[in-house]
Amino acid sequence: MVLKKLKRVWRRRKALNPIVSAIIVIITTITFSAIIYFIVIPLIVKGELVVLDYTLEDTVHTNFADKITISLENVGNQELSFTSVRVLRNSIDINWSLDSTDYVVEQKEKITIICFANSSTNELSYSELVKFEFPFELKFFSFEIKIPAIFSSNTIIFGEDFEDFDNTNWSYHLLGIHDLFHSHNLSDWIIDKSEGNSYWQCINNDCQFVILSDPLLNFTNANISCDLSSNGSDATGVIYRFDESGTYPKFYILWYTQDHPSPRNGPHVEEIDLFDWVNPSTDQILPGELTIHFVEGDSNGYNWHKIASVAWERIYNKWFTWRIDSNMDHFRIYIDNSETPILDFYDNRIPKGQIGLVSLANDLSFFDNLYVW
Repeated sequence: MVLKKLKRVWRRRKALNPIVSAIIVIITTITFSAIIYFIVIPLIVKGELVVLDYTLEDTVHTNFADKITISLENVGNQELSFTSVRVLRNSIDINWSLDSTDYVVEQKEKITIICFANSSTNELSYSELVKFEFPFELKFFSFEIKIPAIFSSNTIIFGEDFEDFDNTNWSYHLLGIHDLFHSHNLSDWIIDKSEGNSYWQCINNDCQFVILSDPLLNFTNANISCDLSSNGSDATGVIYRFDESGTYPKFYILWYTQDHPSPRNGPHVEEIDLFDWVNPSTDQILPGELTIHFVEGDSNGYNWHKIASVAWERIYNKWFTWRIDSNMDHFRIYIDNSETPILDFYDNRIPKGQIGLVSLANDLSFFDNLYVW
């Protein structure tokens, strides 16, 4: 609007006083310069810093993270510097500092920086979503991390952060083929990396799950924690107490979908036996609900018994920590280490079993920080 008015005035500049014309020229120049300086340039230089790797530490042995070492690379075309860090824990500012008063990063240079919590109240705890921001020049660089369960008082009996991952003990179980362009085996689950963090990703669109088939990891009373993220609308989840000691496997599954295989989209005709809801009106998973099922196999496929569900919202490309606490027949489900469980129920059909991960027609499902205690 301002620019349109200036243009109209500029067309009438011959009738204006020379001094007024000069003022208009100055104002116009300043306006365009401001646009270039504050909008165009930041867009051009966006993405100068990238995270190569990072390491969290508990230096004072309090079960909280109080130090982070970050490897960065300047991939831009000019030198940059920063003198401070801003840290947000679950979107709330906390006090952290750089270990140096000034970091200067040359073009194409790789550097390591260290940040510390300023006090015990600013240390980081299990399941918190933490954002680190580094202001420089006209903008800032930032990245987010999820704090894993090792930064807690829990005694970890199994842990996998997928940084140096070996899938030897994992088995692949195919429910239904949707994707004709992949292998339909464990090779379709790959390690990917973003902002210095490695995670396990399913890259095919089949209905499938993977099980940690180590006979030593056969749990009864165990707490399971896993970070999940998705950039798709179909189902992802966690399997626990997977038991194939009988003729057919049976297991519990905690899962969520916004689409397949809910009534919104499926199951497809060829999947009727794979998703055989015992009572279709009450047992089928519904979109937008975090759901627990007891699943038992038979000669045709799988029978699904809904145990409990609750309305919940999965946000695209955001990490959530799912935690399953089990004590004999009593189960509690927590999201992001909430104080109260989002689901609380009893079931005694499976006394013990193994753990697994689920991706159903979702080739944009991501898993990280899988821990058991």
